Amino acid sequence: MDITQVTEDQVWFTIINVPENPPTVVDRTSFERYLDTGHYSLVEDTEIIRNPGRRTSRYEVIVYHPFENGFDEKLDYPTLEEAAIVAQKYLDGSMKPDGFAYDGAAVYDLQSKMYLRVYGNFPDKTAQEHINAWKEGMNLQMELEVEETQRVLEKQAVINGLSEQEQTTVRAMETAGFIF
Repeated sequence: MDITQVTEDQVWFTIINVPENPPTVVDRTSFERYLDTGHYSLVEDTEIIRNPGRRTSRYEVIVYHPFENGFDEKLDYPTLEEAAIVAQKYLDGSMKPDGFAYDGAAVYDLQSKMYLRVYGNFPDKTAQEHINAWKEGMNLQMELEVEETQRVLEKQAVINGLSEQEQTTVRAMETAGFIF
């Protein structure tokens, strides 16, 4: 995974294996929760739109139950957010009138042919490989960002220890293209 932008509220990233896809935008709190727990959940529940005649559906929800047909492909959804909400609803039993809850669910990107989200017990080897590759990419990216942040803080601490005139000289040299 390649993180392309991070703001106070959001994280933009692309999957390295599928660079032609546009960056995905994720709420930063949800993203950090995913890094901590391995579980992605949306903070707000939105209305699920199912009108395949109006929009192209890109994200497929697949559910799993060990005694009820194993894996079962459900509907496709136009946005990742909608598919993620539905997948989680299959786990908590709120998608079926009888309250039947599946053991696991996943969101599969029909364009990139990659699993993007896995919830609960979803014992599909390919899905686990996709998610693990994504996590590894995230961990590496986060490590690089931490190292860069530490370097910047150390540099700033050194600059702060300089006299005002020395600080002005350093800023002027950096503006001229010198790297410290």
